[in-house]
Amino acid sequence: MKYLKLAALSSVIALTALTATAHDHTESKPASQPASMQKVEVPTYAVDTVHSSIVFGIKHNNLNLVFGSFNKFDGTIKFHPDNLADSSMEITVDVTSVDTNNEGRDEHIQDNSYFNTAEAPKAMFKSKRIEHVSGKTYKVMGDLTIGGETQPLTFNFDYAEPKQDKWGNTKTGATTEITLDRTQFGQTGGLDSGLARKVTVMISLQAAEV
Repeated sequence: MKYLKLAALSSVIALTALTATAHDHTESKPASQPASMQKVEVPTYAVDTVHSSIVFGIKHNNLNLVFGSFNKFDGTIKFHPDNLADSSMEITVDVTSVDTNNEGRDEHIQDNSYFNTAEAPKAMFKSKRIEHVSGKTYKVMGDLTIGGETQPLTFNFDYAEPKQDKWGNTKTGATTEITLDRTQFGQTGGLDSGLARKVTVMISLQAAEV
């Protein structure tokens, strides 16, 4: 009888130890992260300049808009709507490629009272943060540098969801319209001859995943 009691007690002690060991093992195992909380990888897109445009318009004598464009630019867009923290945008424009359909004017507006291309031949926008506004509209905050002058810039853009073209390339798009005060970038040329302070810039980008 004494032997049976000791055997039973030993079994209880062993079972208790086994349960405690299993409990400790369960507690030490890290919990798996829910799929909805996992970080989404952000794809990188290179701007397809053949299918993109940067156009500007400025009023002359307060009568009409005179338009121009830039023929050389490039950029990188890193974007995913489910990971805006790691999304970004960087666009560089070769200002010497300005085209207003008048060679004399194109040359004139590169002097230091306009684009100042002798000292700063490139203009650049670099984002700092992107936020969702509504639907397919997003807000980007960053710095714009023109003529060697840097100013903060915030604007909204419309995002086009990625799709494949017929060659199998994954592409996305972004479109925006921005109004700039050119005097903030040292551009005072033409103010005394009817050229407006404000410039409207229309940007329409198509970009391919790299």
